[in-house]
Amino acid sequence: MELKPCPFCADTPFLNKHGPKIDGHYLWQIGCENEQCPIHDVWGAGYSSKEEAIKAWNTRANEEE
Repeated sequence: MELKPCPFCADTPFLNKHGPKIDGHYLWQIGCENEQCPIHDVWGAGYSSKEEAIKAWNTRANEEE
């Protein structure tokens, strides 16, 4: 699954795997790499899979499915 560019600045997103947590699972976080972007420090809640993180990042408010 391919990552779309940042919806605010069109820059490249990052995708990081964190963990493992106490239960042995990892969390995935995603956000914008551009330090000048208004959402640079907004990483999302942490997702249980890489696919879930990418799907959330690629979702756009006004996009038809």
